Amino acid sequence: MELKIRIPYPVSLKEKRRYVKSMLDKIKRRYNVSIIENDDQDDHGWISLKLVVVSLSESSSNSTLDKIIDFIENNYSLEIIEIIKEKH
Repeated sequence: MELKIRIPYPVSLKEKRRYVKSMLDKIKRRYNVSIIENDDQDDHGWISLKLVVVSLSESSSNSTLDKIIDFIENNYSLEIIEIIKEKH
């Protein structure tokens, strides 16, 4: 899954990196997924994430992805602009 997220308030790149690292660590620990910031690393206002869930069933992986989206929306002052789900 790919997420394009807008940061609705001004931050420095140093603040953004610390914020994103903390968020990714929490998501990794809570949901046992692989997640990276894959683009927009030098853009103050945007976060682009890619994450992968390994599961035996599609419904289980979709449920985990939905929980991650809810977690981000409920715990961070961010706006998810785009969600791209892929299955393989």
